[in-house]
Amino acid sequence: MTARKLALLLALTPVGCGDILYDQNQRRLILEPVERVVFDVDSGGVEVYAFDRHAVSILFYFRGAESQIEDVEAVLDGDEIDAFIHCVPDPTQCAADFYAEVPLGTAITSTTLAGDFMLTGVDADVTATVAGAVDGFDLRVPNLELDVVGGPVTLEFLDPPTSARIDLDAGDVALTLPAGAYRCDLDAGDGDVTITGVTCDDAATSSLAITVGTGNITLQAAP
Repeated sequence: MTARKLALLLALTPVGCGDILYDQNQRRLILEPVERVVFDVDSGGVEVYAFDRHAVSILFYFRGAESQIEDVEAVLDGDEIDAFIHCVPDPTQCAADFYAEVPLGTAITSTTLAGDFMLTGVDADVTATVAGAVDGFDLRVPNLELDVVGGPVTLEFLDPPTSARIDLDAGDVALTLPAGAYRCDLDAGDGDVTITGVTCDDAATSSLAITVGTGNITLQAAP
């Protein structure tokens, strides 16, 4: 067992054969300047809220037996925070949900193998691989890269993205965007594409590339 895991033994319950069950919250407050937060989550969800603040606050609630949790933490590495839970031997045998408050301008990279992904107020680049639902509100993300299994994807942009790429195997993609022109590359497979209040124009500077294996794509202008 690592020193980090030993430091987490705050509220433990014995589980047969000498195993220990974790069911607790931990919070990390990082005061140093951070350019990016990276989530690597075997099982559990990620929520990120960005607003005018000077520190990063990460709360994670984790559960599982000691024999199942290889490691769980949120640590500073240079100008990047790594937040993660790794489960053995089966990634579904433990879980952690991460809730982060970050300053404006903080980029987000996330991999959630079994959990949802939610963004609010984020205004920096986002790259994510998600097995679950994706929701985004009040976004000013300039560059978005999403690979999603299980969907759906629902995003509301306050500013037009420079580039947004979404690849979803099955489910619906619904984007609310500022009215205007977008360079559209939309493939809904056997579903429907519905566009209301925005214009697709090959000469536009803002690019939307959305591919859905099974499901619908909806683009609509913000009211």
